[in-house]
Amino acid sequence: MEQENAKKPLAQLTKEDAQQLFVRLFTSSVTNNPTLLNKLEGMGSDARDYGEKLGKQVAIVLIRDCPAGQALLMKLGGDEVSRQQAVSDKEVQVLRPIAAVMCQDMQPRIAEMKKMSAAQRLEVLSQLFEKNLKPHAAELSELYGADVFLDSQRMKTVGIKIAAQMSSQCSDALMLFVDLEKIGQ
Repeated sequence: MEQENAKKPLAQLTKEDAQQLFVRLFTSSVTNNPTLLNKLEGMGSDARDYGEKLGKQVAIVLIRDCPAGQALLMKLGGDEVSRQQAVSDKEVQVLRPIAAVMCQDMQPRIAEMKKMSAAQRLEVLSQLFEKNLKPHAAELSELYGADVFLDSQRMKTVGIKIAAQMSSQCSDALMLFVDLEKIGQ
């Protein structure tokens, strides 16, 4: 992963290139492990399900232990969230600048935030959202309705969409909010 990142920063890959790279590296690792390869070959039709589960576990290890892997998987995850949340081009135009400012504000605080509890980190994130959404209140109200700031569920959705935009810009900062236990389930 680090070697691939040295060739081209993984956070700059397209979704398709990121997926292909993950599959290529995963497949290469499996084929270079005779014990695992024999196990998969002996599983027949169950090999696909096992491979998918193994891929998820590999992704968790990469997120937890490999900075280059974090960038790659956050890129894939951010793109997937954008797809699931149906982020329109208009939303991207409004949300991407907010995401950029959020990343700028979070980057210098990463070391400090790593020492905080999850609740403290969420409080900092909440304060940054409040600070950085205010200058864009008119655009957000136009996009999501005048009462968007009064609806916690809609604001949560906006926050998820902003985080998806942040994923390619500051994956290391977003990693502070990833619950690896939930990913593994």
